[in-house]
Amino acid sequence: MHRSEGDFSNSKYWHRRVGRHAIFPALLGAARQLEVSSRLNAGSRILELSDWDPFRLVDAMEQAARREIGG
Repeated sequence: MHRSEGDFSNSKYWHRRVGRHAIFPALLGAARQLEVSSRLNAGSRILELSDWDPFRLVDAMEQAARREIGG
């Protein structure tokens, strides 16, 4: 898990370095079981994915952070 400090481009950098990872199917399964807050879920469509997409998660987190700070 990348530190959650709001450096979204850095998060994506590290996800590119890692590439596909064996944990991705488990992450997708866990995400589907969670009650995702409307802020994170709005427009992200993470739960509709057939494969885990860490970049989509980072984008959803960035959108939620911008809404939270009013940007």
